[in-house]
Amino acid sequence: MPMPRTKRAQILAHIQSLGEDEFDGPSLANVLDIKLVTVNEYLGVLHQRKQVHITGWPPSGRTTQLSTRVYRMGPGEDTPRPKQSPADRKASNAAYYQKWLQRQKEEPKNQYKGSPTSVFDLAHHL
Repeated sequence: MPMPRTKRAQILAHIQSLGEDEFDGPSLANVLDIKLVTVNEYLGVLHQRKQVHITGWPPSGRTTQLSTRVYRMGPGEDTPRPKQSPADRKASNAAYYQKWLQRQKEEPKNQYKGSPTSVFDLAHHL
């Protein structure tokens, strides 16, 4: 499903108003009150069209996404994504696994028990 033109126009207008300032997807999503998925999708389109380029990769603070892309308007050379050392990757995976284990303990397992009434049970009540 294509993104509505109003959201694309809203994102592009805000980016153009920033001029030479850097920006990232999460900050745009917060300022414009648009879902992050939508903002990142459009930033990806602008990046493919060479209308924006990546200037940095600061840590995101999340275990699933290690860094956030920072963009600047206009064509330019992308800053390469920093490589994660094996020790950092192992620590990140361990932290993610610990959070996953905690969620498994807190959330009860939803096991399929079938529908409360089947079609055959409904026939008996008619």
